[in-house]
Amino acid sequence: MRAAARLLEPLRPILEAALDVLLPPGCLSCGKVAGHGGQLCVACWTALDFVTAPHCARCGFPFEIDLGANSLCLACLRRPPAFDRARSLLRYDDKSKGTTLRFKHADRTEGTKAFAAWLRRSGRRFWPTPI
Repeated sequence: MRAAARLLEPLRPILEAALDVLLPPGCLSCGKVAGHGGQLCVACWTALDFVTAPHCARCGFPFEIDLGANSLCLACLRRPPAFDRARSLLRYDDKSKGTTLRFKHADRTEGTKAFAAWLRRSGRRFWPTPI
């Protein structure tokens, strides 16, 4: 079995492309045909609000204006959390809620590659070396 898997590995991109033609990947949010590996269609991608700077240096809460690199939000100033820093990938709103909940709680694992890529890209600024 392992020998067969090793022999087929070079063909994986071709087989995946053929499968995408036969069964086009659906958008993780709305289910319509999505272009790249079944991540998101253009409409859903542009609707998502990815969290970027400026934000709280500790919890990652997004700020409307830049208060400086080490600025903390009011919640972290009042009651500092037990962690050094945390980050969110997306603002949790009506546009991200469904996709996030389906992935987390409904075993919709087809989003694993997409979420992993987004998290890796987002976390690279804060954790430049793998943990």
